[in-house]
Amino acid sequence: MKMKLPALLLAACAAFLAGCAGNQAQIMQQADFNGVPKPGQVFVGQFAFAVNDANPDQSILNRMQNQYTQTQPQTPEDQAGLAVAQTMQKSLIKNLNKEGVVAIGTLNNVVPHVGSMLIEGELLTVKQGGGFQRLSPGLGSGQAKVVSYVNVYLVTDKGVSSFAKFYSDTKSSVQPEVATSLTVGSAAGNSGWSAAGTVDTLTARTQSAKSDAVLIAKQIARKIQSLFIAETWLSPSSPN
Repeated sequence: MKMKLPALLLAACAAFLAGCAGNQAQIMQQADFNGVPKPGQVFVGQFAFAVNDANPDQSILNRMQNQYTQTQPQTPEDQAGLAVAQTMQKSLIKNLNKEGVVAIGTLNNVVPHVGSMLIEGELLTVKQGGGFQRLSPGLGSGQAKVVSYVNVYLVTDKGVSSFAKFYSDTKSSVQPEVATSLTVGSAAGNSGWSAAGTVDTLTARTQSAKSDAVLIAKQIARKIQSLFIAETWLSPSSPN
């Protein structure tokens, strides 16, 4: 069954792109985990990219573990989306480790213990004229501008708890309500046309989206590093 993006998420994304490239990155939501020890493991899941990805009826643990058992994409758009999602996951793991946050890939039958951190999210594209859709159909309709929605969880002795939620584009990770400078029109400017005026191929759009994913992964890693510093899990002198 296909899953529609929640209306609240779409509205928040619209606010985000109404002006999100401000210099001050701010968190959308963060729980108070004062005194909780530094996570012993940080697992990075593959970001959802297709319409029916990330079943909300599944727990976060099941969603991350099931990434290894899902049927391989059949359509060119979903195959392209998977390639971008894999680029995002690998780049995020690399950048988190560079920022001093030791991270590994999706669970793959490893049971996280209390104190583990789990990171998942969604890859979206901006529709021409406003609105959002998952990455795969976006690539298929000529869009390549990527935005990510990020969820961070902690495994506690009471279960899995939400730690932080935020949005990232290629320039920042921000709270939508306080974003001020990037307009939807400018964000949607990549409509699938090249500078020469010819229609981009799916391959070209995929490469553009991969480049965005690499830049977004850097922004996400920096935001998570700042959260670790705020919780005194890292010192400000940790690697940048």
